[in-house]
Amino acid sequence: MEVAKLRESRTRATVYFMGFSRLQNKYSDSIFCCFEGDDSKYYFKRIEDNTGYSAENIVPFNCDGKSEVLRMYRLIKSKSEYSDVKFLYFIDRDFDPTIKGILHGIYETPVYSIENFYTTIDAFIRILKIEFNYIEMDSEFKILLDLFVERQKEFHDQTKLFNAWIACQRRKSNIESTSRLNLSSFNLAKIVSVINLDTIQSNYDKQVLENLFPEAPEITDEEIAEKISEFDQLNFQQIFRGKYEIYFLYSFLEAIKIEINTPKSRLNKKPGVQLNQSKKNLISEFSQYATTTICLVDYLSSFKIA
Repeated sequence: MEVAKLRESRTRATVYFMGFSRLQNKYSDSIFCCFEGDDSKYYFKRIEDNTGYSAENIVPFNCDGKSEVLRMYRLIKSKSEYSDVKFLYFIDRDFDPTIKGILHGIYETPVYSIENFYTTIDAFIRILKIEFNYIEMDSEFKILLDLFVERQKEFHDQTKLFNAWIACQRRKSNIESTSRLNLSSFNLAKIVSVINLDTIQSNYDKQVLENLFPEAPEITDEEIAEKISEFDQLNFQQIFRGKYEIYFLYSFLEAIKIEINTPKSRLNKKPGVQLNQSKKNLISEFSQYATTTICLVDYLSSFKIA
């Protein structure tokens, strides 16, 4: 077997495709959903609500990456016998659109990733109302909403360089086919040292990033300046890396908890508030608060049970 074909046979998408081939007759009345990773924690209930399919008739596949979702798409599309099967595909936009409208039937987030849906103003308002029991007439509501907007802007200002540097790395890896920068285990606290209700503090520059990622290709100051100029025309909350956006949200919520439990706090804790969200499960626990876009509703509605 040729090396390329051997490599193809071992991909996650190929494994799932083989599984799907065995399942599709048994689940002929189901829809099959292909995700990059654990994104079903955000999408699953929205799929139920907008397609009319029950949980037992939704078959999810975690394909472990965007490239595998796209590979699965190509495998399914190459088989005419599956043309009537309802198969949904979900990918993150990241720093640049992937499908650009040319692959019909794939949903690509209009923001960096699903995590960005959790850090909108609307999502934060839902959290204030449901998790903290604050309403508009409470002084705490306005205090925290104003502080969230201020600190999020400050957070964006102080992570702009890092996002620009990452975006340049991604572009270089795509153009030159070099190894992609591995950020899976990187702790943002290494460069953003303080996130609380009153301040954001960072302690890095380009040299620090190069020291933290010694294997990364060199990015010039001109490349970074060009990318920052591009960023400045856009909405940072939507385009910055989602993992760091939700890191900010979690840190800010933790800061609220600390403030509430501080003597002479500016915040009054409402009865019944537990304040027990976890960093690990935030995507699952706060899915109901995350923004649902019109384009997602439209995509899902196109698969609605007739």
